[in-house]
Amino acid sequence: MNDDNRCWADRIIRKTDPTYKIRADVYKDLILSYLAPRKVWIDIGCGDNSMIMDLGHYTGLAIGTDVKQHTQLVCTPFVCADLFDLPFALGSADLVTLRFVIEHIQNVPKGIAEAERILKPGGHVLIITTNILNPFIFFARLVPFRYKKKMIRSMYDADISNIQPTGNWLNPYQMLKRNTGGLELTHFDFVQDANCARKWLFLLFYSWHLLTKWSNLKLLRTCVVGVLKKKVIIN
Repeated sequence: MNDDNRCWADRIIRKTDPTYKIRADVYKDLILSYLAPRKVWIDIGCGDNSMIMDLGHYTGLAIGTDVKQHTQLVCTPFVCADLFDLPFALGSADLVTLRFVIEHIQNVPKGIAEAERILKPGGHVLIITTNILNPFIFFARLVPFRYKKKMIRSMYDADISNIQPTGNWLNPYQMLKRNTGGLELTHFDFVQDANCARKWLFLLFYSWHLLTKWSNLKLLRTCVVGVLKKKVIIN
């Protein structure tokens, strides 16, 4: 992220909506609210493992896992594993996170079931994913993957080597409500990001945030955040 652009964007935010938080800060704050000493956190689809590096010291054990090892892995512990066959014991984690993972898989119920399997009773799954109801996200889904990668590289000046194609067109709220098995949806919110890689991009997405502050329009924001709690069964 361009630091000059971020400072410029922060000045605009302070003048227009001081309560606004970028998507990454919303997600990090939510993770921190569930971390504590002696707890176990597993981050599925961790990419370069930067979330574990940034927040892992707030908990007892934090492990990143992904289907392949990132070319620029920033820290360990890291486990290379498929979401559908995780090498963790039943009920081994207090917190499981999936950051921009769900939209890339075809069998969402199976993926969530595997996250539930490794979760302790009373533990939580935190999910952030793109919102198909947002017009920008919807349009991006229509673009062939090879062209989408070029668009992302051009617009965001981002590394595209680890970008994966989208695997489903599910409505995020319905997806989490219908595919949760023994999990209960306890928190759901629509979040609007405002990327600072380009000034025009920030103005576009931040203007969309201001427009969608009305409650009936929040469902059109770019991302959704959901928290699922594993039910405690009392015999």
